[in-house]
Amino acid sequence: MSKKTTLNNKQHIRLAAEYLVASELNRRFLNASIQIGTNVGYDIAAFDNNGHVVYLEVKGSQLGGWILGKKAQDKRGRKVFYVLVTYYRVDIGQKPEIYILPASVVAKILRRYDKLALEPKHFNNKKYREAWHSLGLIASTKYKK
Repeated sequence: MSKKTTLNNKQHIRLAAEYLVASELNRRFLNASIQIGTNVGYDIAAFDNNGHVVYLEVKGSQLGGWILGKKAQDKRGRKVFYVLVTYYRVDIGQKPEIYILPASVVAKILRRYDKLALEPKHFNNKKYREAWHSLGLIASTKYKK
């Protein structure tokens, strides 16, 4: 596989993860603003109608782990979360696993293991799987038929 093909695959996975997270937020009647570019510091600003906002770093992976980089060891803040999406062993039509961790937890884990990458074995899968409630946002309405 050429470098160009590998880069394209990573871009597709990154975008798939970001749009999946935005979709999941909207399904929960929350607002999502996807940021274009890499200089903003986050991928999605999520907010409710009460003015509460959180900032999401979205990472997608086909390999079962996520490369986060040096900045992740220092990223903190009550309103900053990592949303980790794994497409590892997930066929088209199946839903990938989504983990939502506060940035402070991610930083602590990375410092503990002295790594720049994160794998599900590094944290409590059940606690953070689909932990949308941890964002602290309040849905504007409930779905009605």
